[in-house]
Amino acid sequence: AEANALIIGEPGSAKLDIIWELVRELALGAVSPGLEHRRPMLFHTALFLAVFREREPLERELLKLLSEAIRAGNIILIIDDLPALLAGAERLGSNIVALLDQFLISPALMVVALADRELFHRELETRDTLLQRFEQLLVANIDQTRLIKILETQAVDLELKNNSRIFFTYQALVALITSAERYFPAENVT
Repeated sequence: AEANALIIGEPGSAKLDIIWELVRELALGAVSPGLEHRRPMLFHTALFLAVFREREPLERELLKLLSEAIRAGNIILIIDDLPALLAGAERLGSNIVALLDQFLISPALMVVALADRELFHRELETRDTLLQRFEQLLVANIDQTRLIKILETQAVDLELKNNSRIFFTYQALVALITSAERYFPAENVT
């Protein structure tokens, strides 16, 4: 496989959390040598597709963007919805998989693409040539019991770092999860 990753998960799963953690670690310089000096660039699929009504301008702009990323040599291109990109381009008659392939094999460009599980199965699973260009990472939703265990570990670390000046009760952690589910329902916290 190439140096590209396809992150697959349910809507609202931790797919974006993985991206934000990568961006944070890149900013801190806390990454492996292969990622040092790389710059993340978000490709917002819906905004890109909304601009085009014909195949030629879409392909021309995508080729321009990918060529510039290759020339830069330090880009991590984050495609927020790979299945939608393929479907949208193909609706306009583009052979986007062939177009992308020449860039996915380049060592000068890293691509991290996101896909919801259902759309992965519907749009990507049978595209062997494309999938060979990606390492696949399946992200599962975390149930409430596992989430509490994670929060307990983080809470203990914070308590130790602060010489026990702060303290988290089990009930506070449960309330934190309940509040997050209530106030951020689209994020699907658990």
